[in-house]
Amino acid sequence: MKKIAVLLGWLLVLPLILTGPVQASTLTFYINTPFPDNPDPDGPAPWLTALFEDQPDGKVQLTLSANLSASDFVSNWYFNVDPSFQGSLSFQYLGGGTDPATIYSNPNPSPDKDTNLKADGDGYFDFKFTFPTSEDSRFEGTESYQYLISSDIQLYASFFNFPSAPGGGNGIWHTAAHIQGISGGLSAWVGDGPQVPIPGAIWLLGSGLLGLAALRRRQSN
Repeated sequence: MKKIAVLLGWLLVLPLILTGPVQASTLTFYINTPFPDNPDPDGPAPWLTALFEDQPDGKVQLTLSANLSASDFVSNWYFNVDPSFQGSLSFQYLGGGTDPATIYSNPNPSPDKDTNLKADGDGYFDFKFTFPTSEDSRFEGTESYQYLISSDIQLYASFFNFPSAPGGGNGIWHTAAHIQGISGGLSAWVGDGPQVPIPGAIWLLGSGLLGLAALRRRQSN
């Protein structure tokens, strides 16, 4: 039994020694929850999906995808960054959609929060995408946009897994968006359910447990 415990310890620790600290490789947010007193957009949730992916050069690729029905379209989409970050972010448009969004970024302003980054009174965010609203260039249907995010430090997908700063209203969110064109002439503010990135350490733990199970099975045979 002692040998098995020692082996399990090495299975868990050795990969960490060899590879160093492991960050989340991807982070996905699903926009599936209307703010209180807001209507549901047309069609089934999630209405929007944001995927952050680590890149080898220390940058993060962000893919913004819509799953909208009828005449629904996105006008604004908000995100957060690590509260300890005091630098600036750069955004490179990679493609998708009809026209690029206008991006406003002001991470963790001090001492006051930026009112331009407040989503419907429900928290202050750190950057937002403002999409064209003219009928021939809206972010709608099943369109997607891709952006490459960089800074003067190495970025990880987990860098964007933080809630907005409290700003009154009904709560805080990891990400929020404004969807317009809903049936009946309505619009809605919507946000994400709780999402957690899966760090590489969890995969290593799973690999170690699988290795232990295989060893015990071999010994029993």
